[in-house]
Amino acid sequence: MHIAGFTRQRSRGALLACACAALLGACSGSNSLDLGGNVSPAGTVAETGASANAQSVSLRQVKSLPAPLNTSGGNDQLISASDVLLVEVFDADPPNMEVQVDSRGRVRLRDVGVVKAAGQTPRQLEAKLRRLYEACCYRNPDVSVGVKQSIASQVTVDGEVRQPRSFQVGSGTTLSKIFAPAGGFTEIADPTKVYVYRQVGAERLVAKYNVKAIRAARRSDPRIYGGDFVMVFSSDTQVAMRNLREALGLASSATRAAAIPGL
Repeated sequence: MHIAGFTRQRSRGALLACACAALLGACSGSNSLDLGGNVSPAGTVAETGASANAQSVSLRQVKSLPAPLNTSGGNDQLISASDVLLVEVFDADPPNMEVQVDSRGRVRLRDVGVVKAAGQTPRQLEAKLRRLYEACCYRNPDVSVGVKQSIASQVTVDGEVRQPRSFQVGSGTTLSKIFAPAGGFTEIADPTKVYVYRQVGAERLVAKYNVKAIRAARRSDPRIYGGDFVMVFSSDTQVAMRNLREALGLASSATRAAAIPGL
């Protein structure tokens, strides 16, 4: 018996994977992720069903994802374009400045003008600003830089979660913790097939994680960083069972209707 819902679910999973690949853009690598969440050797994302006309995209698979570059192992956050910074120069009047990093990664500050900010940690920018303010205006200036708002600290969770969405994560956020804001897994999710995509320098990397094993303390719980994209794939078994229940429910309803005289 052909169950149409199963075919529709497979197509949805294919489209989700393809959308994820398209979001990350083309990249090179020795492994690729196919639309069913499997890794196949060399080249491109496999094309099947509804995604046959989608652009092929390859991703390099790794066993576990490294921390973003230049972040002291993930302990520091890099400033990026569109971030809103709070700069405090305690000898200035007024001491506080709220500035947004422009598309070229720069901020404009009183007394020192335009300063490159993107790609640095807040502590690195603080050191640069101390030198600039000391050179132009103040003796031993006390400077503090904080990130008030950052698009770069957002992650996206998609696929088989109840509320696919993007949201901000703080330092110390791990993979097992990010599903609660997305409403948790759906009934057909496969927690053993969770893929995390990350830009590391010039490379786009992907790693597969078993969240079921992580929650059972059989695997370590990896850190999640701003900019990560998390995709949860469906379980073929769970999809088949759900559609079988629906089909049996329809058949039962039809049988009951046939038993009513006049129908």
